[in-house]
Amino acid sequence: MIFAIISILTILGILFRETAVRFLETQPKPAEGARLAFAFPAYFEWLGARTKSSLRVETAQKTWTAFEGWCAKYYPGWTKWLFAAFILSFAYLAASGLFFAVFISRGMYGFPLVGHVSLGGLFALLLAGLLMARARDYRFDKNEEAVFERFLCPIFKNIPRAFVRKILFWAFAVFGLLIILSALLSMLPILPADAQKTLLLIHKYTALGSVLAAIVFIDITFIPVPRP
Repeated sequence: MIFAIISILTILGILFRETAVRFLETQPKPAEGARLAFAFPAYFEWLGARTKSSLRVETAQKTWTAFEGWCAKYYPGWTKWLFAAFILSFAYLAASGLFFAVFISRGMYGFPLVGHVSLGGLFALLLAGLLMARARDYRFDKNEEAVFERFLCPIFKNIPRAFVRKILFWAFAVFGLLIILSALLSMLPILPADAQKTLLLIHKYTALGSVLAAIVFIDITFIPVPRP
């Protein structure tokens, strides 16, 4: 129950945060010295229009074009299908895992569990390949490393999106490795019941962390900034 509440609140919270930032980006800039007010009625009106527009065929075509452009640059040729398989496997693992953890008290079972375990192995292999292929592109340079020394509070401003993407990439990688490790260790028959429970909690919360990191990464990478 606690995990279900935390999952719902954190996912809704991150979705609200990302959409609220997008909404504020569409608003006219206030006069110098004035603060930009957040109006919930205008936000919900904008969110409804944005949701409606996202269901159009044109939006799906733009999304596919953005995906193809991303693959042409970073995953050329047949490697784009491995990237697509990575996305689909993670999407199924996240959807099935969160659904059963939040809404089904007895946990995952049956064919969904078989699919979860099977695609979990595929996800592990593809994540390893992704890290080997893209780790160099997300390395931190000296100027970015200095930013960590100034992280004194959880609210930061004026951080480049490229730097945020690097943080999210490595956060996702760490979460992914913990997900895989906790799943593998939980299969060992030598561990006591208490250890199994601890591993299950680690598996759940790192999976939730990976979903949150993926949501923000997708938002700042693939979704264009709306214009006023």
